[in-house]
Amino acid sequence: MRISDLLTIDDLRLRLLTGDPAREFSTVHITDLPEPGRYLSGGELVLTGLMWWHEPPDSARFVAALAEAGVAALGAGQAWLGHVPDDLVAACADAGLPLVEVPVEVSFRTLAETVVPRLAGDVRDALGRHRRLVAAIAEGADLRELFELTAAELGVTGAVVSASGEVLVGAAGDPVGLAKAYLTAPRLPVKVGDHTIFAVGRGHRAAGWALACDGDLMDRADLGYELAACVGLERSRMEEGRRVERRLIEQLIVAALGGADVAELNAGLRTCGVAAAEPYAIVNVTAPRPGATRGPDPATLGGQVVEELLGREVVAAAGADGAIAVVPLRERTTAELPAARRRRRAGRAARHPPVRGAQRRADGRRRRQGRRGGGRARQAAGRGPRRRGGDQRRDLHARAAAGHGAG
Repeated sequence: MRISDLLTIDDLRLRLLTGDPAREFSTVHITDLPEPGRYLSGGELVLTGLMWWHEPPDSARFVAALAEAGVAALGAGQAWLGHVPDDLVAACADAGLPLVEVPVEVSFRTLAETVVPRLAGDVRDALGRHRRLVAAIAEGADLRELFELTAAELGVTGAVVSASGEVLVGAAGDPVGLAKAYLTAPRLPVKVGDHTIFAVGRGHRAAGWALACDGDLMDRADLGYELAACVGLERSRMEEGRRVERRLIEQLIVAALGGADVAELNAGLRTCGVAAAEPYAIVNVTAPRPGATRGPDPATLGGQVVEELLGREVVAAAGADGAIAVVPLRERTTAELPAARRRRRAGRAARHPPVRGAQRRADGRRRRQGRRGGGRARQAAGRGPRRRGGDQRRDLHARAAAGHGAG
């Protein structure tokens, strides 16, 4: 519930003395302790009769305790002093804490009894949105449909942007700038220009998604969190399907390194979405994170970054030496690669680890990508195991290329 909702209730006759009327609160707490911080958990509308006030410095101490506890707003009654002290108004203004004047005729009990049912209604509305969201997911709604449904109910507009600056759903004027802000922010959510940026899920930002909501939602962060959670549900569902595709890539690589015949390799390529006569590239990549002790390993993160850069049209299977992806060199894919690289360079920052690796074409020509090659990681993309009795090496693209020529 917002402060502005309280101000529209004529029977309460409340008056806003300072602060943002759009500030939301989730519960009501009544106190006359001079420093009530230990009993507050954040998000409250605190009502006080000002019995703790004796001199101007008391206001600063009281407001500081509320601000530290994360209180949403303060309601000050007039019954004890007959007025709201100017120093309390100034302290609230300095702290950015909305201050509401409660007239003598209105008791705190009356105010609380008016507010609590409305807060319960907000909870019911949230549960209703959750049920509709679950129903939409069960009916197979895609990301766009889920985003539009939830955003409309919450009254929020914006876009979902990948770490590389690609707009996944919604509309954004500067998606690369939003991605850069998402990657570099010390903490999220963060307000950048005309947007408030939230993280979608808890994965590494380098391969993550950002929810960029229009306007300032820092005081209504629960709306952004709810919409981000909705987007996160759909991403988790998409990720489940990609796990199956990654297993297919793993099987193809194992077959190639195990000396499978051309027919089996071509069948594996078709299973991975690459036609028998279609050119492709084998990409091996890692994303080093020096000093990191938590989160994905370099191979897993490198694969996730490659998948995002290529618009999730390919999958990368993580191995000991890096993540390997079979990338069809279609007109659309090759046209998108330069744009993806430009987006990544524009959004590269300290929180976006460098992606290292190599690419080998089906015709046998190798091109290096990233800052440095990966040694054994590149070999995994381009060579099979050394066989006994000689230095015969077999690689996936060479064998598959032979199959293309044969069939």
